[in-house]
Amino acid sequence: DLPTNGTPFTSVVVDGNTVYLYGGAGINLRNDIFTSNVNLLSVIDTIGVFITAGDWCFASCISATTFNLPNLTSAGDFCFDSCTSVTIFNLPLLEAAGLSCFDSCTSVTTFNSPNLTSAGDFCFQSCNSVTIFNLPNIITAGEGCFDSCTSVTIFNLPNIITAGVNCFASCISATAFNLPNIIT
Repeated sequence: DLPTNGTPFTSVVVDGNTVYLYGGAGINLRNDIFTSNVNLLSVIDTIGVFITAGDWCFASCISATTFNLPNLTSAGDFCFDSCTSVTIFNLPLLEAAGLSCFDSCTSVTTFNSPNLTSAGDFCFQSCNSVTIFNLPNIITAGEGCFDSCTSVTIFNLPNIITAGVNCFASCISATAFNLPNIIT
């Protein structure tokens, strides 16, 4: 029941604790599909079959350390919420991240999301291990988007136009904000 639409996988190989999925394309992961799965250690999509991830898709996957989803373009509300062991999110094509999408990902140090244009309310709240947010294409950041990112020293958001109320609240280590285009 993995894809909600797209081309299904052609084969599955289980090797110990690793599951390899072969074939497939254009797959949209449905809401809640892996929510609270403590056995999920990482998701590495080497050929880019996943294009969207629904609400709560990977929420509370507390054992996962890495998400490498090179063709993911959108992540729903609470998609990666409380993935407390993740250190790296490699989402280079991600354009839209929903409400509380990465909220409480307390171990993450790196977000590779250069195409992100829209981050929902509380999207990165309490990502308190990140030291630099370099999101060159973000245009809109919702209410409390970066709230309580206590280790961030630099916000490089050169294309941001709109930041919601309390967008940068409790970012107590921030020393540099690159926001040359901000209007609201």
